[in-house]
Amino acid sequence: MQLDEGEARRRLGAARLGHLATADRDGRPHVVAATFALHGDHLYVAVDHKPKRSSDLKRLRNIAGNPRVAFLVDHYDEDWSRLW
Repeated sequence: MQLDEGEARRRLGAARLGHLATADRDGRPHVVAATFALHGDHLYVAVDHKPKRSSDLKRLRNIAGNPRVAFLVDHYDEDWSRLW
């Protein structure tokens, strides 16, 4: 089943979690779970101020060096006819 654009946007907008995939300058992949917001044609990924070991986040370094990213939102169900 292929989703039309309206249904794909509806599902994307209703999702609570996605996965941001980046790659460094050498092409090494890095994938992190990410919360996000969809506003019009823009998808915003949160970078919060929670204490981390460092504010120098690999995903941000990767995007600065290689702005081509992928963002995956999906739905899993044991009934594979309901996957998207």
